[in-house]
Amino acid sequence: MNAKHAPEVRLAHGGGLRGAWLDGVRVFKGVRYAQPPFGALRFEAPVPVPAWAGVRDASSFGPVAFQWPRDPQAQDDPRGGEDALRLNIWAPDAPPGAHLPVMVWVHGGGFFRGGASDPLYDGASFARQGVVFVSIQYRLGVDGFAHLPSAPDNRGLLDQLAALQWVQAFISAWGGDPERVTVFGQSAGAGALACLMGMPASRGLFHRAILQSPSIACQSVDEAIVAFRAIASVAGIEPTRLAMAAAPITVLLQAVHALASDPRLRKAHGMSARNLFPLRPVVDGRILRTEPLQAMADEWTAAPRRLQILVGSNAQEMRLYYVPTDALSRLTATDLEDFVREAGLPMPAGQESPGAALCALQSEYFYSTPARRIAELADAHLGPAYRYLFSWRSPQCGGRLGAAHGVELPFVFANLHTPMGREFAGAAAPGELAREMHEAWARFAKEGDPGWPAHTSARPWTRTFDGPSRKLASAHSQPMSPIESREAVFMSRQNTALSVEEVREALVGVLGESRVLQDPGRLEAHSGDWSEAKRVRPSLVICPRTPQEVASALAVCSRLGQQVVVQGGLTGLAGGATPCNGEIALSLARLNAVEDLDEVAGTVRVQAGVVLEELQQWVEKRDWTFPLDLGARGSCHVGGNAATNAGGNRVIRFGTMRERVLGLEVALPDGRLLSMLNRVTKNTTGIDLKHLFIGSEGTLGVITRLDLKLSPKPTSSSTALCALPSFEAATQLVRDLQRALPALSAFEVMWSDYLAAATQITSLRRPFEEDHPVYVLIETLGADDLADREALERALGQALDSGLVADVIVAQSVEDSRRLWTYREAVGELLGALKPFAAFDVGIPMSRMQEFVEQVGRDLRQLFPDQKHLFFGHIGDGNLHVLSGPHSANGSLHEIEKMVYLATERAGGCISAEHGIGVVKKEFLPHSRTGEELDAMRSLKLLFDPANILNAGRVFDAA
Repeated sequence: MNAKHAPEVRLAHGGGLRGAWLDGVRVFKGVRYAQPPFGALRFEAPVPVPAWAGVRDASSFGPVAFQWPRDPQAQDDPRGGEDALRLNIWAPDAPPGAHLPVMVWVHGGGFFRGGASDPLYDGASFARQGVVFVSIQYRLGVDGFAHLPSAPDNRGLLDQLAALQWVQAFISAWGGDPERVTVFGQSAGAGALACLMGMPASRGLFHRAILQSPSIACQSVDEAIVAFRAIASVAGIEPTRLAMAAAPITVLLQAVHALASDPRLRKAHGMSARNLFPLRPVVDGRILRTEPLQAMADEWTAAPRRLQILVGSNAQEMRLYYVPTDALSRLTATDLEDFVREAGLPMPAGQESPGAALCALQSEYFYSTPARRIAELADAHLGPAYRYLFSWRSPQCGGRLGAAHGVELPFVFANLHTPMGREFAGAAAPGELAREMHEAWARFAKEGDPGWPAHTSARPWTRTFDGPSRKLASAHSQPMSPIESREAVFMSRQNTALSVEEVREALVGVLGESRVLQDPGRLEAHSGDWSEAKRVRPSLVICPRTPQEVASALAVCSRLGQQVVVQGGLTGLAGGATPCNGEIALSLARLNAVEDLDEVAGTVRVQAGVVLEELQQWVEKRDWTFPLDLGARGSCHVGGNAATNAGGNRVIRFGTMRERVLGLEVALPDGRLLSMLNRVTKNTTGIDLKHLFIGSEGTLGVITRLDLKLSPKPTSSSTALCALPSFEAATQLVRDLQRALPALSAFEVMWSDYLAAATQITSLRRPFEEDHPVYVLIETLGADDLADREALERALGQALDSGLVADVIVAQSVEDSRRLWTYREAVGELLGALKPFAAFDVGIPMSRMQEFVEQVGRDLRQLFPDQKHLFFGHIGDGNLHVLSGPHSANGSLHEIEKMVYLATERAGGCISAEHGIGVVKKEFLPHSRTGEELDAMRSLKLLFDPANILNAGRVFDAA
């Protein structure tokens, strides 16, 4: 038709547009909604097009936003132009004000590619359904989404808002109803809409939303800075706004394309494996306040609205990226491990190759899980949502493309005949399936109902599109996927306070009923450790069986803001494992597997809930020993030993737990699994992060697995109990024995009052006829029973001759050895007998230890003459134990603590050499740590646990 008969519309400001007819549909192309964002407007928010007089031509598409072409042969021919902020309209032949439903399409393309003019997105079929169809374009790549200094972030999102505002102002000229607007998009377009739904600025701009394979991952400002610098580096320019503006557009497009197409290049520039593409919307705190899921929850809570949602994904999304280029076969186990580690997901099982495993895992992580979460969020805040799954398998690429990302598009638009339609679906795609999907989308835009039951928490229905025949499934009738069975790490936390039952329900969803306990007996059993901290029943007890389940549970708790106390064997004396009001207890008792022994290198990989004594027995059967040894060996867990950096009786030879740990795996508070597992003793590859978690008492993460260094199993053991005339004699004796006895493994000192109390409570006979000021228990562990015994007897004979030792008993049998150790290990019985007690595990320099014992003992006897005040410890490592009791609960315990810790500080010691700080010793930590050290600890806590959900209030207060 000629211009005289072409359709025209008059806009509210008086200007007109002239389009064209296409088979009874009015088509208006290339309509500007904002001025070209170049020149002075480059990298700025969009500026509306001024009103005009007369009629402007709208019969041809404008340029797309600048982008590198899909065709790999077009190396020097970027697509697009500066004047790309345009939209296109397909409308029925209807008068202004006809109140027709409106659909606004937002294309995908990873935020660096795509446009509204592709024939695949022709809207004529929707117009023939009685819908006014609008497709919009927005800035891409650096211009749309790079984080630039002094420029507004998320310029591409601002473009979309500007286009939707234009629709509100002018769509009635085509007969569209601005109160019946449905936005819909795919992939990055759907992710952009998820962002818009969380923005107050979007209120009233649309009333329904269809999200196809929503890609909702965003970048933090820090991540965006890394991406910006990576683009600048690849482009060979300075990372500044001026340099970006001055660079040829081709250079920027090539840099973004290179990073988008090469995950190893992204990794080399410090970008996460969790990001498929270099540019995403930025959580800047202004335009996009927080992650989309959280932003939606916040916005829908703050401004309740009637917004209807249809959301879904494809069954094999990632095949689009890996199959056509045959990348699937080139993906390695390292690629899979990198993604699993950074995403904090369990390793998948049952796949035939790393490529297939990574493809399936990423399909769920990037697309399926966000779709499910949006449906659940909508159900919770807006009312029922509708969910679909597209599983029809494309025959393209030899049948391997399958239900890949984007394959649903020609069916939704009923444009199977277009070049992209044929590229996605082949030449013989089922037209009936296209009709069903297309009509469902149009029906949703018209009525808010696509034609199947809504997805609710009670009945989570999903419409499956896998062929012309209709299929409907309830999620209750199908096993949940590996990722749906756990809360994905990027899911944002709800701010609203939840009941215990709601928390329980969420945890049951990832752990199962049997591992979320609430019966009073179980709660009481987990209400405290061995300390004198007030016992408090936790709200729930969760008992994960695998590291992945620990991570899943923490992800749920992080999302819900639920605080957690971590519990091992509950043998601590600092109250660190005793719950506070409202906390749930995470018990590691079921993580009790010894996973692997390297019999050549002498290392063992264990889960954190393995009991120390059981580990010792297990490795000793295999001719190794784990030499860390504590009185609580029959109950304490190796994970707790690492979390408190336990030392025990043999530090003089084997060191503390820190020296035995080669590697760790830690579940972080946000649900990620951080693997630092390592079987090599010499490893100088950067910062050794495991040391942040050893001794951190569960404040930074939950230790789930450990690689431990073993020692050869000793074949001889010799034990002796010595009576000494003074503590000074003990200090000389330990030095002499360290020189004479390489197998010296323990040197335990007991002052006379302790040995008398231990003898009484164990009903053992006195070891010596006469009392002596100090006693020392000595142990050697070696490889030659006769030679070791002779060496010990010879050294002690010399000590007797010199007067260092007044008397000695050398064990003649294993039974003798156990009896001698009973004196030292009677502390458990003494703790029970002296309740309420004051107990201390302090570190005192050996040169000041006797002075400390005399001063503190004198002060305690003066203040509390009727109580027992006992001193004993591991003289070789400076660890001194003080036990005083029984005391009344009227404040005397606190006074004793202040006195002992002040004396410890004056002696140049530390207030905790065992058991950690917990809550019992937190008040006194400044006696051993400077303000700068405490500030550094708080900074680490903020880094790893910004929500303060994990062991909150232990060691130090977070703020």
